[in-house]
Amino acid sequence: MFMKEVNGKYKQLYEIVDPFEYVWPADAEKYLTDFTKLILMRCIKPDKLVPVMVNYVVKKIGPQFIQPPPFDL
Repeated sequence: MFMKEVNGKYKQLYEIVDPFEYVWPADAEKYLTDFTKLILMRCIKPDKLVPVMVNYVVKKIGPQFIQPPPFDL
């Protein structure tokens, strides 16, 4: 029964359009760090990895690391 419930939760992650809307299961929140969630996202939804990585970088070290440098001739 437990595995069926877990599979259903991660199936929701696979089917969701915007990965930022996904609410991680309570038991997963206890054990997963932001980095391990990023790894799981890579395994389950590799097409959405770049926006999730950008969000991770902004959250951990700041938005200045994702902004391109100003163009100066």
